[in-house]
Amino acid sequence: MPATNPLRHQDRRSTPSPYPSGPQEEIVAPKPSYCIWGIDPGQTGCLAVLTPTGPSFLDFTTPTDLLPKIIALSALNPDLVVLERIQKAPRDNSRTATTFLHNSGWWRGVLDTLFPSLWILVWPQTWMAFHKLPAKTGPTDKERSLIYLHAKHPLLSDTPGLALKKHHNRADALLMALYGQHLLRDDPLKLDDMLKETQNRREA
Repeated sequence: MPATNPLRHQDRRSTPSPYPSGPQEEIVAPKPSYCIWGIDPGQTGCLAVLTPTGPSFLDFTTPTDLLPKIIALSALNPDLVVLERIQKAPRDNSRTATTFLHNSGWWRGVLDTLFPSLWILVWPQTWMAFHKLPAKTGPTDKERSLIYLHAKHPLLSDTPGLALKKHHNRADALLMALYGQHLLRDDPLKLDDMLKETQNRREA
């Protein structure tokens, strides 16, 4: 039986307790918890894991090296995994495009195995538009996600793993996870559509 999702509105409705409680008793609701993954499958990619205690990151150039850690992290039972959908850009050379597509395909296979109904494909334009980020126009734009996080999410951006310019892929992955958090908490209907779209794409 699938676990209920504490972030969704419909899952937060109170239900009557089967046990009587007297006026002296205090009923404390359990603290909501969540675990959301955001994955940038790029040439220097990153898996960001967002929980109430803050984000953590796994960087990679070859994601196969991460498999033991990913399997260990799967014990956290993520509520949702957001994988960036990749397509070849005109400025990408053949080696870069091959790496992107290889990494993306590898992640799809792993997510299908570990979380077949809990992951979605998201175009970069979609999560960027949600955060009101301009699209990339060249390599010099890589730090825009870090700049945004420092401005809009100072508590998250204080994470030591987001201190350097080279951490722009971590910032991208974290912003994907934050977009997933928004879908779970505020837009479950759109999330359901995206889950179905991802499922249909896998079966096509």
